[in-house]
Amino acid sequence: MKVLWFAHRDIRHPRAGGAERTIYEVGRRLVKMGVEVNVVSVNPGNLMPFEEIEGVKIHRIRGNVVAHLLVGRMIRRIDPDVIIDDLGHAIPWCSPWFTKKESYRILPSPTCQISSGAGQFNFGTHHILHRTPVSLDLRERALCY
Repeated sequence: MKVLWFAHRDIRHPRAGGAERTIYEVGRRLVKMGVEVNVVSVNPGNLMPFEEIEGVKIHRIRGNVVAHLLVGRMIRRIDPDVIIDDLGHAIPWCSPWFTKKESYRILPSPTCQISSGAGQFNFGTHHILHRTPVSLDLRERALCY
């Protein structure tokens, strides 16, 4: 299985915090289970464009606007089975506009409001919303760490 995780920051970002730590921890645990994990994040300008940390492949794109414009291209390039859009910052990634693949949105808020019909899971201070059926196997891999 191959996962593509869109996030504004990764674990090496100078302003990385709890959300980035969660992405890293979940990602490295999935790698140990045989899942390929690719994180696409915004490069603040002082980090390498590509880096692999404990098996998690981090693709950094310079510039927030450019990173969002390249969502479709990154989906085609990596060809994931599952996509995760981390909504920890103001601008959504909108990956469902570019693919029909299984897609999830993560909202880092314990009290977020969820539109009717959306699935919801809660781990720590994050909610996961999804638009397609979720396999229990993936749910267990991502949430039970």
